[in-house]
Amino acid sequence: MKRGTENALVITRKDSETAPAVIRSGGGNAQFAYDEFFKATINNEHTRRAYGRIVDRFLGWCEENKLELRNITPGLAGEYMQNLEGSSPTKNQALAALRAFLRRSCAAPRRPPQFVRVGAWDQAQRCGRQDARDQH
Repeated sequence: MKRGTENALVITRKDSETAPAVIRSGGGNAQFAYDEFFKATINNEHTRRAYGRIVDRFLGWCEENKLELRNITPGLAGEYMQNLEGSSPTKNQALAALRAFLRRSCAAPRRPPQFVRVGAWDQAQRCGRQDARDQH
């Protein structure tokens, strides 16, 4: 948020309508996680914009490689990072942004770590695959 020239409050935010296609095609859970990450998690406007560019580039790369959200693995994110150009600080910021986004978007509901289950249904649920329960 910032003050405009007329002292009116201007809200800078990302909308689900402007979310990358990978998010829009990921369903309601994906859109909710995307919106929550950029609207409720990051308070600093400059960080929000920088992380937004980084995450959107990564999701664009996922789209180019025909990857859906549920198929993103740490290995694929690592592959993306290996091919990322830029200085060390640029790469470190990208790594921080992607870690934060992926941790939040595929995180279990807020419970203490000792209660997080790692079964196939739980992992699928966290990443937006609601039909995974039927696969057991």
